[in-house]
Amino acid sequence: MIGWFAGTKQLEDSINEGAEIRVGLWWRLCIKFITPGILLALLLLELRKELFVARYEGYETWALVVGGWCVLAAALAGSFLLMRTKEPEAFE
Repeated sequence: MIGWFAGTKQLEDSINEGAEIRVGLWWRLCIKFITPGILLALLLLELRKELFVARYEGYETWALVVGGWCVLAAALAGSFLLMRTKEPEAFE
């Protein structure tokens, strides 16, 4: 994600300014394509296993979605709502 949003050239220049060993094309390829590809493949394989093959302790898929992902989404939404209700001076 860093390679796509921050730009590999800027990161490479920043690293090369302070490093003894310079990074180049191989580093840019790893940051932008190889590492995200491997992480995406691992995520998809793990999701497939959890939702369709392993059936966590025999629970149905809908129960896993409601009991897991919806609870996580609610917690994140609640934290953002609480953050918005804070007074701005509290963050200074």
